[in-house]
Amino acid sequence: MASGVRQWLLGLISLLAGYIAVAAAAANRQPHIIIIVADDLGFNDVGFHGSTQIPTPNIDALAYSGLILNNYYVQPICTPSRSALMTGKHPIHTGLNHDVIYGPQPYGLPLAEQLLPQYLLRHGYTTRHVGKWHLGMAIQELTPTYRGFISHLGYWGGHQDYYDHTGFLAHSTIGGSHPYGVSLSETLLPRHLGSLEYINHHVGKWHLGFFREAYTPTKRGFDSHFGYWSGRTDYFDHTALEQPGYWGYDLRRNMSVARDGYGQYSTDLFTNEAVTIISQHNTSQPLFLYLAHLAVHSGNPYAPLQAPADVVEKFSYIEDENRRKFAGMLWKLDESVGHVVTALDQRGMLQDSIILFTTDNGGPAAGFNQNAASNWPLRGVKASMWEGGVRGAGVLWSPAVARPGRVAPQMVHITDWLPTLLSAAGGDLSVLGSIDGIDMWETLTQGLTSPRKEFLINIDPVFNGAAVRIGDWKLMHKPQAYGHHWDGWFGPSGRNQTAPQAQLEVILQQVLHSPAAVAIKKILPHVFDNVKSLRLKAEVHCSPVPVNATQACNSVSSPCLFHIPSDPCEYRDLSHDRPEVVSYLKSRLQYYNKSAVPPRNKPWDPAANPKYWGYAWTNWKDYPVPPMSQGETIQYEENLFDDIYGDKRQ
Repeated sequence: MASGVRQWLLGLISLLAGYIAVAAAAANRQPHIIIIVADDLGFNDVGFHGSTQIPTPNIDALAYSGLILNNYYVQPICTPSRSALMTGKHPIHTGLNHDVIYGPQPYGLPLAEQLLPQYLLRHGYTTRHVGKWHLGMAIQELTPTYRGFISHLGYWGGHQDYYDHTGFLAHSTIGGSHPYGVSLSETLLPRHLGSLEYINHHVGKWHLGFFREAYTPTKRGFDSHFGYWSGRTDYFDHTALEQPGYWGYDLRRNMSVARDGYGQYSTDLFTNEAVTIISQHNTSQPLFLYLAHLAVHSGNPYAPLQAPADVVEKFSYIEDENRRKFAGMLWKLDESVGHVVTALDQRGMLQDSIILFTTDNGGPAAGFNQNAASNWPLRGVKASMWEGGVRGAGVLWSPAVARPGRVAPQMVHITDWLPTLLSAAGGDLSVLGSIDGIDMWETLTQGLTSPRKEFLINIDPVFNGAAVRIGDWKLMHKPQAYGHHWDGWFGPSGRNQTAPQAQLEVILQQVLHSPAAVAIKKILPHVFDNVKSLRLKAEVHCSPVPVNATQACNSVSSPCLFHIPSDPCEYRDLSHDRPEVVSYLKSRLQYYNKSAVPPRNKPWDPAANPKYWGYAWTNWKDYPVPPMSQGETIQYEENLFDDIYGDKRQ
């Protein structure tokens, strides 16, 4: 009997030891890291922030079973945000704080910077990049597979057509060869006057597009027109000499042009590649997958909003045509998230994964950048330092999150992801040196008080704008440089929808039965029990815009001060009420500015024109300069007028 008990105890001890060993191995296993970046996604474009206009069931499933990052900030525009994500440094410290890198500009994220995939590669990760790069391409060393990724399928520039994968860039006005114009969805003044029985005649300059007859004056409301369609003509012979835009194919598999992607919808193309990577991955090694979608960024100017017709038709209840097309683009993005989560589940990788879903900047609302995003009720749009430009839609998901299904109030900045994810991977953070990001892994997963108390929003010496957030306070001046109109508040709110498919109960059922939720419930079976209350906690509430709301913040000497927790929609400037706070925040801006490096922006190099490279965007600086016309050379020289720091002549 004693012998039997002894054997039973030994067996029990052995079994427990096995469980402990498995648990220890799981605890020590390096997690798979999946970063999904949505391009130009607005704060109000995700369902978990309260809108019912466009369902995002898979994204919402991640949010309701992970952490909704409700005090999360990104940069105002694309290249700066992506550089901050990859380096953990604020763009003022990499010279990428002004504007974006355009295809013909010969610079990029400095090669001296070590990027997240390079750190993870040293820790045994297989590093894959799918989608948008936008951190430089003039030389091969600036491109993804030279910056830590072992593979890349995607595009090097800032945008592309969703089907033909060409990228079109033009100077700031509509040139004679530019295939776009004022959107046909816009009703022009002569149309309105015509409805009042006016006879409308146009004489002289048009300059609003003429690549198709539908864009010309007599098709836009004028009964007659005598004049010229382009931007300028000779005063006597009436000829026009115009610089063309740059147009070329922008899809690469590693360093090779990927012509086989032509005609495939970008979101589907990138999703299929991501799923293939997951399905073929050796699960004994940790995976880092950086999936940076084109969606929901505008495509080329002649067809900015693109989605399959059958998907757009799902949203026939949305009256605004542009918002309806945008909804189709967003639906495909959400579908992609579901496919990725399902693929991780099918490979047995989901339970060991960290998934970060983030936008790169606020949404381009109300026609900004020919788009139809929504940041409601927040103020401003993409490319601004108003909350609508920098308060990001973000979700962190992982089985390591304690009490999953939470709204995280901790202040988080996009620079924090490099040290946070490297910490989660078991990396040594001491090798990072001087960075701006803070390790937030324990803070977020355990629900601790955030070590981050402040962050710089931006300092742009070219636009002479700056903003900083210290605690609850935000100070800024000249928050955007694209006209006072964009200082406003833009919808749609997405609330009070009457269509049956846009009712909250219908949408929540979509969430619970989404592919992402089905996969997640295998790991966290009861995590969706409090979805309604969680959704309410994640909303931002503001009263209607008051008539005495602060209209602008353009004075450098008298910047605006907002108390964000009580005034998230930035209605009331409190700078005159709290001068001591203004003084302190000004001192912090001065502190940050002391360490800023000059912006690296350089003028367009005409040698980058894809017409010299088989009509494909390429790393043109690695090749001999092609023969160019005198006009192109002059254009390059004249562009040096904005050489603020002298570095453009180097």
